[in-house]
Amino acid sequence: MTNWFTEHKIITGFIMAGLFFYFLISFGYMFSLMNLPSFAPEEKTYSNDNTLACVMAQDFISDYLNFPETADFPSCTKINIIYDGDQKYRVNGYVVSENAYGVKIKTDYWIWLKDNDGSWVMEDISI
Repeated sequence: MTNWFTEHKIITGFIMAGLFFYFLISFGYMFSLMNLPSFAPEEKTYSNDNTLACVMAQDFISDYLNFPETADFPSCTKINIIYDGDQKYRVNGYVVSENAYGVKIKTDYWIWLKDNDGSWVMEDISI
């Protein structure tokens, strides 16, 4: 024979478990109805302008290196090139080159470029 408190404790536990699963299922249903963004990686498209922005960025970055002849840039498809509109590009990448001591180091950079009808201008740089 159980006392009144124990019986109510068991019933309360069943009610709480039922409410928990009810809310769990309800929230799952609500999230399934929402139009959530896909987390699949987007495919990058590379235009001639993006490739040209990459090459121009490498040219400008080389001017800031101690030994530009040792510069090793990654492929243009492996760096971030963002078109901001109005012929402006942001290029984020890295270069591996020798420092003053002859040690190869990896240097990350951001560079902002503008294409003025074939004449490229560096607007800002962060190395």
